[in-house]
Amino acid sequence: MALDLSGAHIEAFIEMLSAERGAANNTLSAYQRDLDDFRDFLIDRGVVADRARAEDITAYLAGLGKRGFAASSQSRRLSAIRQFYQFLYGEGLREDDPTGVIDAPKKRNPCRRRFRSPMSTGFWNARRLRRARRVPVSSSA
Repeated sequence: MALDLSGAHIEAFIEMLSAERGAANNTLSAYQRDLDDFRDFLIDRGVVADRARAEDITAYLAGLGKRGFAASSQSRRLSAIRQFYQFLYGEGLREDDPTGVIDAPKKRNPCRRRFRSPMSTGFWNARRLRRARRVPVSSSA
């Protein structure tokens, strides 16, 4: 295993968010928590965070889903990870950004799913037919 400087790089990233972007304390805490969780996941896989590949990040996101995280929470964590790797790339600490090929998790749309059921489709089709068959009310007496 290569020398693991990822903890120091995460700290440098958090400091940059504070100093250059003026991020609020709650934002900094959330980024720290998200990146620490990601780093712990990678350590369990025997991977140094500074050298993670797209497959490692995808596996992390899949693990979040299995742990019950909503797609919006997974997307927020992916955002923190993306910004971290963009920081490493910008500082010359990585030659690439492994997050560039990863799509954000898709949010479920329960309304769209509900209207695709055969019963609701039949309901809407029947409603359209009733409207089409209506005779316009004439205003002449």
